[in-house]
Amino acid sequence: MSREQRRYPRADAYWLVTIDTPQGSLNARTIDVSAGGAFICCQKSVRQFAEIYMTFLDIPQLDRSIPVRAEVIRSNIHCADDDLRPHGAGVRFTQISAEDRKLISTLVTDHLKIEQPDSGGENTDDQLADFQSHQISNDTKNSI
Repeated sequence: MSREQRRYPRADAYWLVTIDTPQGSLNARTIDVSAGGAFICCQKSVRQFAEIYMTFLDIPQLDRSIPVRAEVIRSNIHCADDDLRPHGAGVRFTQISAEDRKLISTLVTDHLKIEQPDSGGENTDDQLADFQSHQISNDTKNSI
């Protein structure tokens, strides 16, 4: 699906998630996220069109997890940048509270502001460095 067809903005975000499927639980991480879905990498492939239950665990600036029901739209896509979790899947959120959808939307929007600072000086190089440092620290600390 091209970015022009997406309903919600999508940002690169590496958040840890657990996935519960009929075949069992998997640890995974997101590659990108929007308020409507995500692309995830995990140890095993997840069946296309499967209904799954996801829990977002390690979201920056958040002190709680976010539970979501989702449908696997695309599956078994290779995650080239992740040797520990080589199987990829695109998921669409089918059940998420309005509060959590808005929260994810706000986090994605904030993330996009950091990724693409405007020329007004509101987002500085120091903010970007702080964000990247936090992201790398979380990835290292929470390696699966």
